[in-house]
Amino acid sequence: MAPRNRRLLRIGFGLLAGAGLISLGLGLAVPATTKAPTPIPIALSTAVPLPAAPHFGGRLVVYGHPTTTGRIDCTVRSETTDRSALLSASAAEGEDRLVVDGVAVRPLLLVTDPPASSNILCTGDFAATSLPLYLIATNGHRDELPMAAFSFATLALVLGLAGAISLRPPD
Repeated sequence: MAPRNRRLLRIGFGLLAGAGLISLGLGLAVPATTKAPTPIPIALSTAVPLPAAPHFGGRLVVYGHPTTTGRIDCTVRSETTDRSALLSASAAEGEDRLVVDGVAVRPLLLVTDPPASSNILCTGDFAATSLPLYLIATNGHRDELPMAAFSFATLALVLGLAGAISLRPPD
């Protein structure tokens, strides 16, 4: 292989390793600079404005007391429509349990694709001990973005360093 081509390949592999280091830094910085989601209390029979959709795969989830019993009737309301189809109890089962104000809460409903400027209204025959309910915008990038960054960093660093070492100048 011509010395010029070897040099270009070494530079390319070095840049790949540098991109891996940048990705590693991003994976470490994102969770450290991201604030925990702020829970929004939901009072029964009171419309609560939905926050803006979270970035990087975050979701809006209705959380409640772990012993919540009774039927949960929530609807997403906007100026044009009322829809309960935007809420899914089965999809919420995959969300993490959280602790809010020292109380463990579990995911009850996942809000999918809410219209802009919409509210959520919850009613139901809850027992008094099953409250409070919270609307929490989860930060998906706290988990998914660092995982992707670390995966890319591992690949880029290994390939970049291996390529740079294997194409070192002959002695």
